[in-house]
Amino acid sequence: MIFRWTLVSTHVYGNDTAQNVLGTNEDVPRTQMVCRAALKVRDQVAASARPNLPIIWSEYNASYMNEPDVTDATFYGPWLADTIRQCDGLTNMMSYWSFFRRVRGAGRSEEAFLRRIRNYREDDLPKPAFNAFRLLHQLGDQRVAVDSSRRS
Repeated sequence: MIFRWTLVSTHVYGNDTAQNVLGTNEDVPRTQMVCRAALKVRDQVAASARPNLPIIWSEYNASYMNEPDVTDATFYGPWLADTIRQCDGLTNMMSYWSFFRRVRGAGRSEEAFLRRIRNYREDDLPKPAFNAFRLLHQLGDQRVAVDSSRRS
């Protein structure tokens, strides 16, 4: 039987280790891990016998754990928007992962679980991810040039 691959699909999280993702012993910050992994996969596909295979990033997030200090913090909106910016052009599609693993019988209510996957906090305030996606949606296909080397 001959298999003909039609796409490459993978996933990564910002708090994955460089050893597990990149095969290196460097310290890659959460702010760069997703797109470092996307660059690695893009380069691997480009060097393969099928360099034009589409790359589908099936899930990404700043954390693979239930870390509200990260995913519900003000840090998260800029992290998400910058990750999308850094990964632009490295994949054909990226899917944001909003679900967290949950073990039944761990003493948490169904409502607590549902709050984790919604884009709103318990107090009905939008989570940072919601606001980041809303802002990016409002930009549409516009790109805003930024010269980060200039200081005011």
